[in-house]
Amino acid sequence: MPYASKRNRSKEREMEAAASNRRKIIATRLSGRDLMRMVLLIFIPPIAQPVASLTPAPTVAPNPPSGERRARDHQAITQLSPQKFYEFHQREALVSAHPEFPLQ
Repeated sequence: MPYASKRNRSKEREMEAAASNRRKIIATRLSGRDLMRMVLLIFIPPIAQPVASLTPAPTVAPNPPSGERRARDHQAITQLSPQKFYEFHQREALVSAHPEFPLQ
């Protein structure tokens, strides 16, 4: 019986293609700004830092006046109380996934 290789040839081809693509990008001497425009360079957000408390404080029942959208009571906030709090802010913005698409 001939020796059967355990190497994954398709994985090796993918790795070779990726290395070739990286060499081509380097050869074109693109700037970081160009890579960002082409979405080849991914933005990594900073690590979130915990805060001492939240305003308004978390409640068992939903709090619609504060902007909370859940419809049911929190399932286990009294049995499994939060250990750390993180505060995030969202804002509405018009974005375009491609220059030919309209802002949405």
